[in-house]
Amino acid sequence: MKYLFLFTHSPVQSFIAQARKTHDLWAGSRILSELTKTAGKFFEKKGAKIIYPYDLESKSLSNRVLGEIEITAESELLKQIGEEAEQAVRECFRKIADDAFNKACGKRFPKPAGFDEQIEQHLDIRWLFYPIEENYVQAYQNLSELAAAMKNSRDFAQFGKGQGEQGRNCSLDGSRNALFYRPHTSGKRLAYLPKQAVELSPKYEDIPFKFLKPGEALSAISLSKRYYRHIDSFPRTSAVALMDYFEKIKGNDLRNLFSKDEFDEELYFEENLTPKYFQQEGLELHLLDKVKSIIDKLPKPTTRYYALLAFDGDNMGKWLSGEFLELKNESELHSFHQKFSEKLADFAKYASDYLEPPRGQSVYAGGDDFLGFINLTSLFSVLEQLRSKFEELVNVELEKQFKLKYKMTFSAGVVVSHYRTPLHIVLQQVRCAEKDAKKSIRPDDKAASTVDSTKNSGKSNQVIDKDALTINLMKRSGESNQAILPWYHGDVFVPNELKKVIDGLSNGFSDTFARRLAAEFQNPSKQTHQGMFLSELHRLIIRAAPEGLGREKTQCEIKQLYDTLKFLLEAEKILWGQSSEKINHDVLNNFIETLKVAMFLQRHIKSSVEEISNADSN
Repeated sequence: MKYLFLFTHSPVQSFIAQARKTHDLWAGSRILSELTKTAGKFFEKKGAKIIYPYDLESKSLSNRVLGEIEITAESELLKQIGEEAEQAVRECFRKIADDAFNKACGKRFPKPAGFDEQIEQHLDIRWLFYPIEENYVQAYQNLSELAAAMKNSRDFAQFGKGQGEQGRNCSLDGSRNALFYRPHTSGKRLAYLPKQAVELSPKYEDIPFKFLKPGEALSAISLSKRYYRHIDSFPRTSAVALMDYFEKIKGNDLRNLFSKDEFDEELYFEENLTPKYFQQEGLELHLLDKVKSIIDKLPKPTTRYYALLAFDGDNMGKWLSGEFLELKNESELHSFHQKFSEKLADFAKYASDYLEPPRGQSVYAGGDDFLGFINLTSLFSVLEQLRSKFEELVNVELEKQFKLKYKMTFSAGVVVSHYRTPLHIVLQQVRCAEKDAKKSIRPDDKAASTVDSTKNSGKSNQVIDKDALTINLMKRSGESNQAILPWYHGDVFVPNELKKVIDGLSNGFSDTFARRLAAEFQNPSKQTHQGMFLSELHRLIIRAAPEGLGREKTQCEIKQLYDTLKFLLEAEKILWGQSSEKINHDVLNNFIETLKVAMFLQRHIKSSVEEISNADSN
C-alpha cells in the first residue's frame, strides 16, 4: 500500500532568529537545511519518492519533508522507518555540535557537563504516515489535519534531572546555561557561570575575537551555530551597508593590514577609529594610525544603513490543499504538488544566486519564503527583480499546466536599520513588518493576486488580502516610520513609484512640502476630502520646487512629482479598501509615512550614483 508521509523538525524561527551576528543567522538557516536534507536522503534510501522539497541539494530547505512510500508490511515497519529517520536527523545534529566543539576547543578540554543534554533536548521531531488508498486529496487533507493536531502538543524532558537550567544564560538564546565564555577585557570571569563552563581565552590565537567577543557566553546550541563550518566570511551588517562603497574604492581598502579573521568593515566609519574599539575587537593598537591615514584619503561613506528583506508566500495552506485550484480530478493535486515544489525550487535557486555582493547577500531562500540583506543602493531593483522573477518562474509555469483561481503571491517586510542596531531587534521588526503586509485588504479587481474574475461594471464583492510590501525605518535616534504599499496598482510596480519620489527629492525639491503636509493633516478624528488634500499637495509641491531650472523644466518636474504622489495615494486607498472621495485616517497616515520613508531614503540613496544593477536584465 502507498502511504503519504510528513516529517518535520523544529524549532525554526526562534532558532534562526537567535543571532547576534549575521553568521549566526546564516548558520542557523544552513543547519536546518542540513537536517532536512538528512531526513529526505534517508527516506529516499527506503524507496520513498520525495514531493517536497524538490531539490534536496539546495542550500536552503524548509523544515518539512513530504513524500510517498509504498510498503506491504504492517504498521510496525512504518514506525521503524519513522524512528530511524528521526535518529538519523538527531545524529546529524550531534555531529554538527561535536564538530563545532572540536573547532572551538580542539583537544584542550573535555565537553562540559550539560553539553550533550542541551543538544539532545533541542530538536522536536514529528513524523506521520497516512494511507493514500484511492484518494490523494483526502489523504493529504487528513495528513495535514493530523499534523496540525500534533503541532498543538509538545512533549518535553526536564533538564538536569529535574533541576532545570541554573546560572548565567547564553548570550544568544537567553534561556540555556552558558557553557563557553570569553572573559571581559579585564580578565575577570563572568558572573553566575556554572562551574563546568569552559573559558575560551584570548591566549588561544586560533579563536579570533570575531567568533567570541569579551564578555560573551554561549550554550552548546549557540556554539554549534557560531562555529558551524567556517566560511570565508558572511558579510556583517556594516559590510552590507558599504557594498556599493567598496565598488568605488577597489584597491584602496584596509584588508592588507589584517588577517582574514581580523578584518572589520566597521573601520571605514570614523567613529570606530579609537583605541577603545581596537581593544574591544582584539585589533593590534599599533595599526590604528595606519588605518586612520588610509581612511583620511578615502571618500566618506554616504550611509550607515542597510536593508533586511523577509517575504513569505500567501495562503500556502490553501494552495497545497487545492482550494485555489480548479481540479479536474483527485490525482491532479498530486501532480500540482510535484510541479509546485519544482517551481518554488527554481525560484529559490534564482533568488539565492541573484542576491550576492554588491547587491546584498541572501541568508535563506526556500522558494515560498526568503530572508536576505540588501545594500540600500540596490533596494528597489532587488525588490522588482525578485517579484518579477517569482511571477515568471512560478505563476507563469504553473498556469501552463493547471487552472489557477488566483495567482500565487507573497507578502514582504523590509526593515532599514543602522548597522549598530542589535540584529535580534532587526529580525523581530522584519517579521512584524511582514505580518503587517499580510493584513492588507482590497477588492479583487484591484488586487495583484487575481487571475481571472468576472466583473460586473468593473466591480467585485470578493476581497483578497495580503500581497503587499511593508517598509519599516529604524532610525539610530530611536524614531521609526512604516509605510505599507501594494506591489502593483494596475500594471504599475508601486515601489518604483516610491523610487521616483526619492529621485524627485534628489533633483532639488525641498522636503518641506512633506513636513508641512504632515503638520496640516494630522487630525486622526476626521476624514479629509480628496480634492482638498490634492489641491494642498499641489500647492506645497510648487513652493518646494527647485530654482534655476527654467519655467518649462520646473513645470515638468512639478507635474511629474505631483502625478507620482497622486498615483501612490490612489494605490494606497485601494490597499486599505477605500474607494470614496473621502480619505480616512489610515490612508492619510500611511501616505504621510510613505513620504517620510522617501525623505529618509533620499538622504541615504544617492540617486546621482547609478545603481549596481547591470546584471538585473539577465
